[in-house]
Amino acid sequence: MRGSVWLDALTPKQARLCSSIYNELREEGFDLFVTARDYAETLQILELEGVPYRAVGRYGGASKSEKLIAYASRAQKLVNEVNSIELCALISLSSPSAVRVAFGLGIPTITLNDTPHAFHVGRLTLPLSTRVISPLAIPRRELIRLGAEEDSIMQYDGVDEVAWVRSHNPNPNVLKELGLEQDDLFVVVRPPEEKAAYLSNLSLGGFSDLINFIVSKGAKVILFPRYPDQRRLAEKVNGVVIPRRATDTLSLYSYSSMIITGGGTMAREGSMLGIPSISL
Repeated sequence: MRGSVWLDALTPKQARLCSSIYNELREEGFDLFVTARDYAETLQILELEGVPYRAVGRYGGASKSEKLIAYASRAQKLVNEVNSIELCALISLSSPSAVRVAFGLGIPTITLNDTPHAFHVGRLTLPLSTRVISPLAIPRRELIRLGAEEDSIMQYDGVDEVAWVRSHNPNPNVLKELGLEQDDLFVVVRPPEEKAAYLSNLSLGGFSDLINFIVSKGAKVILFPRYPDQRRLAEKVNGVVIPRRATDTLSLYSYSSMIITGGGTMAREGSMLGIPSISL
């Protein structure tokens, strides 16, 4: 196959998946080119996993206009990055800017999607994708509703997180990095994606109460905030530990008492490790 495979990551979860795909394809002898958006721990995870990447674009913020401006700016920058590279395919977890750039440049796109509730992202990516890959648990009609061609859909019986959880062995050194002991009682917490378009009316008040409740019961909270305002809110609470950099979260989960998350990825990772996990 001529040309490199282009991988694009927008979020920490996508960075995990990108790393797994990168390692698998590299072992198969493929040339690879990776781009990633500067958002939360995305770039740090790629560095932690030893994946070379080009940082392109930033997170746009909460408002629709900010998102649109950031999207347009990133699309232009991606064109500049890839236009002189021979690429045979793009693989992404529904990256609007990358998929639309690839479509415009005639690059075949393989788009993974496990969040059909993210309507805007689906509508911006699935109609332009050569192949759409999703878990079997997602009804095909949901993908077609978002614009996927029926004959482009490929489904598998499982979840994305298996790709990086299946071979993991817990490392206790992660506890030392965070000032914890193996017998410490702690709960891993991640707030909701409150600034995503599909959660635009969400309030953080209840999540703040949850953190205070956990601490009042004598447990520490290891918090992974998504945004600076979430970080500032949690820093006022004694008993909350906020990692300064991306860390070996799978090892951290293995020593935790519970995982509570406003998303689905951490809950699925934790459940596969045998840790009680709640997705709000």
